[in-house]
Amino acid sequence: MKYILLLILIGLMALASALVHKVNLGKSADGKGCKTPKGDILPGNSVQDDKVCGIFSCSNDSGNGIIHYCQIPATFAECAGIGVSTTIDYPDCCWICHKDDCSKVAGTGDTKAPARAPTQKPPL
Repeated sequence: MKYILLLILIGLMALASALVHKVNLGKSADGKGCKTPKGDILPGNSVQDDKVCGIFSCSNDSGNGIIHYCQIPATFAECAGIGVSTTIDYPDCCWICHKDDCSKVAGTGDTKAPARAPTQKPPL
């Protein structure tokens, strides 16, 4: 029985879309925390990543940290596409559908992103 439960849990892991990676972010300038693209943070603090739906978290004063992010929206959100928004704070961006058509900007020479369509959390 416990082996069946274990196999079910392993199968459910494939549905998870949040990812966590241990990284060395580098020591902060004062040596008391971690260096991030947005500046130095102290252990236990986090800062939003502008490039992905995720955050940088500082673990200790040696510069070790964890990156949490979502590659695709959560399955229960039932989104039409697989894109996630980088304008919404983590973890909300993991379950809010991204409504922009990025193909209109790509290859046109237009570097201005289209206006964000209103989104909402799925009903519970």
